[in-house]
Amino acid sequence: MRNLVFGVLVFMAPVTARAQTVSYTVSVPKPTSSLLHVVIDIRGAQGASADIAMPAWSPGSYNLHWAAKNVQALSAQDGSGRRLDAAMVDTSVWRIKPAAPAMRVSYDVYMGAATVSDAHATIIGTRALMYLVGKSPYPAPGALTVAVDAPPGWTIVSGLDEARAGVFTAPDYDTLVDAPIEVSPNLEIITFEHDKATYQIVIHARR
Repeated sequence: MRNLVFGVLVFMAPVTARAQTVSYTVSVPKPTSSLLHVVIDIRGAQGASADIAMPAWSPGSYNLHWAAKNVQALSAQDGSGRRLDAAMVDTSVWRIKPAAPAMRVSYDVYMGAATVSDAHATIIGTRALMYLVGKSPYPAPGALTVAVDAPPGWTIVSGLDEARAGVFTAPDYDTLVDAPIEVSPNLEIITFEHDKATYQIVIHARR
């Protein structure tokens, strides 16, 4: 009698966590108010709650600033429009609970008349764009998208990659906030090439 041995190979596939995505929409509803309106759409947040934070730092600066104090009317809702609790739990951190597969956070942020006016708006990431907290206190990893809803007739420029008109992408939060976005009805753009690379100089309010 022949003995038969059967071997079974079991391939274990790694469990892949749901991908988190974060995208921003920034508008200038009333330039003379010096306010930006920001909407953050978050997909795939992990855990029972989600933290969002406003930086207290800026790239290349050794000073702390508390941009969180300029945030107004922050609210959160899930993908069905139901309100989620959003409470400040630290000087620069808000906690949203319960976390939902899709969340929308909206708020206004006061930027000051030198930064947002009827002449222009400079979207400075570390003073306007909160981040989804990953491994506390750092931003969650991953690519980001920011769409700018500019007033009619205003031009939008940035050093970020432009996916389409007025929509920019960055591979991570650090890259995003290291590239201000300038919006104005009166920009002078000078384009030139050097060593096979294209450069732009953007001038606002030339005197």
